[in-house]
Amino acid sequence: MDGPDAPPGAMCLVVPGNVRALHPVAAMLDAMLTGWTRQQQSRLLGKTTITDQVSVVRRFARFKDVSVAVDRGGTLTGQTAAAP
Repeated sequence: MDGPDAPPGAMCLVVPGNVRALHPVAAMLDAMLTGWTRQQQSRLLGKTTITDQVSVVRRFARFKDVSVAVDRGGTLTGQTAAAP
């Protein structure tokens, strides 16, 4: 579901469909967190609560060096970087 019929927080509302990211993993994580932030705002959660929750997810992603791959069908597959 794309365009105006998409539910709040949908990827197509956060990232333009005609733009390719230089760093798709970082762009996907940012888009997901932006959508999640909007969903939390729509539930009238406090700004501090939202900021703290997003911060925890970002720190965990940095700690685990998590990357997300998207296949051509739009399916997300989680991957972690190999340990040196």
